[in-house]
Amino acid sequence: MITISHQYQRWAKSSIQCHINSQLVSTAYFPWSIETSDPFDKCYIGCTPDHSDLTSFSGQLSTFYLFSIYLEPLIVQGLYKLGPAYKNQFKFENESAHILTEPQRKAMYDGKLMNSIVFNYNPVSCDEQLVLQAGPKTNMPYFVHNAHAQMLSNVRSVVAHSIYSTLHSIGGVQVFFPLFGQLDHEQIDGSINYNVCSILLFTLCELIERSYTIQHQMLTSKGFLMIGYYLEKSSKQHINMESLNSLISLITFFIKIQSKNSPLLLKQLFTHIFFNPSIWINCSVFIQMRLYTYLATEFVSYNEMYDSIRPISGIIQTLNTLKYVYWIVEPTRPSIYQAKILDADRPTREQIVEMRSYMLLYMKQLVISGPGTQEEELQAILNYLHTINE
Repeated sequence: MITISHQYQRWAKSSIQCHINSQLVSTAYFPWSIETSDPFDKCYIGCTPDHSDLTSFSGQLSTFYLFSIYLEPLIVQGLYKLGPAYKNQFKFENESAHILTEPQRKAMYDGKLMNSIVFNYNPVSCDEQLVLQAGPKTNMPYFVHNAHAQMLSNVRSVVAHSIYSTLHSIGGVQVFFPLFGQLDHEQIDGSINYNVCSILLFTLCELIERSYTIQHQMLTSKGFLMIGYYLEKSSKQHINMESLNSLISLITFFIKIQSKNSPLLLKQLFTHIFFNPSIWINCSVFIQMRLYTYLATEFVSYNEMYDSIRPISGIIQTLNTLKYVYWIVEPTRPSIYQAKILDADRPTREQIVEMRSYMLLYMKQLVISGPGTQEEELQAILNYLHTINE
């Protein structure tokens, strides 16, 4: 992305700054002012008036903006983050809530940038060889007539459809969910591909990170509930280290971006997947160890996320996991409950002790880091201690 900014100084030298991909690469200072009363009747974008091949741009142009204000570095960085496909008028903040930082959103969506658009040309707003002016109609007019542009004879509009719009046209992110139900489907030769799950999770996480619409669809369709259900029913060989790392990277994304959907998506992700023992108990020991190591170390360092995941829910699920799955001494009378997994199907005693220590560590952090009083959390722990007699 190329951005050229003119900074006018009344009493000092004015400057022209050139940014490439949001990075300042060149600055030119000049002492004279640019003033004229002569009207400009022509403006060429990408070439000179003589249409010389040596001075004409050859390639593809995306959206082209002209603003009447100086673009500060913060705004230039925000424009670059929006990407080449952005073609709107900086009017609705929600369209970029998952991409921009809070300072960038405030600088770009306070109305000043929108009101300073002189013209906006993009490949979508074209009618044959006519490029329509897509800027706000309420802005100050700088042209005698409409500011539509004319493409030269050897220029044409190229419109590409993103994977997000294509996915939306066939039903949205919901089309992924039935694929998780086919993880144990045998191939023609009778084998099962155990890499499909990691590929699906990686692709889905990438889509969620890059599209606000996909995030909203995951939220409304309770996507993580569906995925967690299918992962429970399928063979645990599908859950490998790549699958777990994709989910962990998604948590990091939600925490860093802090979009409006992040808290609810985090809650669903932890409730239906990370705190669901049925998904993890039959995985390899290395996967289980990596999961609980993450929860006890990296996870507990994110204090701002505890309100999102409801600590009481995570504590109750963790206590049930300790009680029914990661027990050290098999329950006998007077205990009135039965273990849900046999000793032969579990890790070694030493590994269970280590995993229990990690689980108790992050559970402790959930209790002490929650806001206000923790009566529900403490009551759940007391109930657990009263039912454990071993």
